[in-house]
Amino acid sequence: MADSAFGNTGNIPIPDWYNGNIDLDNRQIYKHPDGYIQTEHSIGTGFDPGDKYSIRLPQIINGKPVANEQAARDYFMKTGEHLGIDWRGENETPSSFYKRTDDRSNAIHERQAQFYKQEMNDWRQKVEAAR
Repeated sequence: MADSAFGNTGNIPIPDWYNGNIDLDNRQIYKHPDGYIQTEHSIGTGFDPGDKYSIRLPQIINGKPVANEQAARDYFMKTGEHLGIDWRGENETPSSFYKRTDDRSNAIHERQAQFYKQEMNDWRQKVEAAR
């Protein structure tokens, strides 16, 4: 039987990764005054003392940045929304686990940068024109 941070899963194997449940293609956009935009910024955080898993929480919520990690955690506890969950392998070192979760976060950021590239260029032009 496999035990996870979410309880006993019986004979079901635990994957090392679950995709998030947030639609990245339809995020509200936070427009910085300097012409930069963000649809997501995330923090990986665990809810267990042994760092057996990390949940990637959004820090841009409803088009606005959250104040701190606790606000992101509170939003997750209220809505269950997340950008992905990583489980630490049984023999995986903490440093390789954190590197793997950072790599996944960076992949999400890069994907969003490409997806919203035109939107960002348009916003930058507006900011520049207003100066």
